[in-house]
Amino acid sequence: MPPPSSPPPGPAPRGPLHALGTIILYVTQMPRSVAFYRDALGLPVRLETPEWVELGTGGASLALHAGVSPAPAGGPKAGSVPHVQVSFGVASVAAAHAALVARGVTFLHGPRPIAPGISLARFDDPDGHALSISGPA
Repeated sequence: MPPPSSPPPGPAPRGPLHALGTIILYVTQMPRSVAFYRDALGLPVRLETPEWVELGTGGASLALHAGVSPAPAGGPKAGSVPHVQVSFGVASVAAAHAALVARGVTFLHGPRPIAPGISLARFDDPDGHALSISGPA
């Protein structure tokens, strides 16, 4: 099985988009969020300004943006889901779960199987963004 940061096997993109570059999360308290992602999750800070902090993930960047998320044009669509879940690939969900709990991360649920040989554990960041770890049990 390839490491979690390797692109999944499959056909090359057919359009102009070739890779996910940055996931932007809007946060209400930048120092609290930086401490969570840097200290509790262990992500390295690659760039830091008062309004923008970019963290390394081994793949796409995760950026924290101070302030309120811009409203979608025309407002939210009927029946739409209000947010996404950011999932971090890990070599062992059980080991990563134990390490993050030791660093003070509170999980909504511990490792659960989601497919043969693959588990997922769910937690939120300080602003309520849905996060998870997934990979081999």
